[in-house]
Amino acid sequence: MLSSFQSKIALVNFLRQIILTYFASENYCTVIYYDQYQLDSQKECDQHCEFMLAIEVALVQMNVEHAVMWITSSESSDDILESAIENGCQSYIVATNDVIKFLEMKLMIKETTVQRIRDKNFLFFVDDVYLNGDEWIIREAMKFYPNLWFAMPSGNDKLEFYSQDYSITNTTKLQLVQSYNITAGDEVVNGTLFYDKLFDLGGRTIPMAVAEYVPYCITTDVGAHNGNADAFNSTESKELFLEGLEGSLIVEFCRNRNCNILLWPYGPSDWGDIFENGSGYGEIYSTYTKQTEFSFCCLYYNWYLHLLDGSQYVAKSTITALVPGATLLPTSLTVIYPFSKTVWLSIFIMMVLMTGVHHFITTLNLRHLDSDAAQPPVEKSLFDMISIYLDQGIFPNTAHSSYRVLICFILLSGVVLSNSYASGLASVLTIPRYGKSIETIHEYSQTPYRWGAPAIAWVLSLLGVESHDIKSVVDKFDIIPDEEQLHRRSLAGDYGLGVELLNGGSYAFGSFIREDNVRSFDILKEEFYFTYTIGYAQRGWPLMEYFNKFNLETIQFGFVIHWERRTVRKYLSHRVQEALVEIAAGHNEDDEFGPLSTQHIVGPMIILGIGLSAALVVFVCELIFASLCRRYRKRTVKKFKTSRLHVQD
Repeated sequence: MLSSFQSKIALVNFLRQIILTYFASENYCTVIYYDQYQLDSQKECDQHCEFMLAIEVALVQMNVEHAVMWITSSESSDDILESAIENGCQSYIVATNDVIKFLEMKLMIKETTVQRIRDKNFLFFVDDVYLNGDEWIIREAMKFYPNLWFAMPSGNDKLEFYSQDYSITNTTKLQLVQSYNITAGDEVVNGTLFYDKLFDLGGRTIPMAVAEYVPYCITTDVGAHNGNADAFNSTESKELFLEGLEGSLIVEFCRNRNCNILLWPYGPSDWGDIFENGSGYGEIYSTYTKQTEFSFCCLYYNWYLHLLDGSQYVAKSTITALVPGATLLPTSLTVIYPFSKTVWLSIFIMMVLMTGVHHFITTLNLRHLDSDAAQPPVEKSLFDMISIYLDQGIFPNTAHSSYRVLICFILLSGVVLSNSYASGLASVLTIPRYGKSIETIHEYSQTPYRWGAPAIAWVLSLLGVESHDIKSVVDKFDIIPDEEQLHRRSLAGDYGLGVELLNGGSYAFGSFIREDNVRSFDILKEEFYFTYTIGYAQRGWPLMEYFNKFNLETIQFGFVIHWERRTVRKYLSHRVQEALVEIAAGHNEDDEFGPLSTQHIVGPMIILGIGLSAALVVFVCELIFASLCRRYRKRTVKKFKTSRLHVQD
């Protein structure tokens, strides 16, 4: 017992060394949690009381600026402890008869605090009966807090330090680490206590959840002892092989920290969800319910940070869509393709104006020569203008200078337009012509086309956006888990597909995008959104800081890009990848020069047919009209002769 120590000063000096070495130098703030009754002056001071008094004296004598929060084990201690955590306290010195109560309170508070800094050191002053309590709480505490250290008195002058072996998963046992003779003046050597148990995990098994999504994570059953991860619900060792952009990151992290991956592989795109009532499904839900410690594979940073701990960014993910490509314009309209609608409208307006001016000048000139001359017909001016633009000759109506100047400039404009049309027609006849492609989100929102992907995760980040165009995009989204059905749906040419632009410039796509349908799409020039992928862990996961550091180093040295490209080459179609890159650049392999064929002159032939048919109809009408006129004349002459005979009689 502490009361039997030969010198209380020795205890104070010993605790001063510990606090100065492991608490004051590495932490901004330390919490000292104790039972209030232990310091009641009306009661005899027991071992906990002696320990607390020694800590108080040691803190006073340190002469070091270090924040300390004294918290008693009262009914409101949980609120004070939460405030201490929010203010940055990371280490704890605990002297209480109810260690289980403190651990339970600490575990509950870590699920609600906004501050996510990792706890560093715990020092408990206990006796050998501290483990009498809820074993689940002790097991959870030993999982989340590697540096749980317990100081127990042994005899009159010894203090023994115990801690858990963190390489053993779900352990509740303590091991003797160091024993100090207080009165003999044993010094605390840095590194003997509160050492970093996370630097080498000693083969500790870490349960993780992963979805199947190329190129982020791919899990393959390769048989026992041939893989790099263990499988849930299996006694075989290393039967799963995990790879991919993020899969390789996890494998290398555990290789670096000497840990063993216990993998729970979920299905393709089975990221899952967590509902407001606490229910859910998928890999993310397994971490929320503490079945796994860590979830990864293209999980976005803005999904569940209020419920779980998120890592640093791993890779940038840009979501866009393959939309129905521009349709091939009909060859029957080939003759109008050289000019746009605006140009054709301008030509029509100019034809009307020039016909009017030509008729006006012709009329004035003819009347100037002969006041009794007949007014020229408007049809003559109209067909003269058409003849000029068709490079045909005309018969001038007059020789006046004004008429010649007008005809000269009309001929000049006709040459320019006819040559421009001829050159445009030459290109139209050899290169396929397409309608306007869909390039922006606004243009897509105005179309009737829908789009789809295998999971709701594709639009989860767009829910609640106020933009009208984005709302339209979300409303048009279909969840079709069956990728074969999604592929068949896209073959009609009126359906879009989700596609992802990866961190390294490649594209990630499902099996619903293949060589037989990829060329029928265009890629939007605007992305729906971009975000960053992270890993999600249980609140307070002790390895998060080490994982973040390792993650940033792999990004810095280019390993993430290397793993991405290696997985893309291995698992995604190279032909489809090239096609997507070409489409994004505005090039399509079908846009090639080719020899003229019958289909190229369908338009002119249709016009010729229409012209011939119209001429035939007009000719027939003229014959009918001439026949009717002859009959009318005959009847008129006959009536005239008959009436004349009657007059003579």
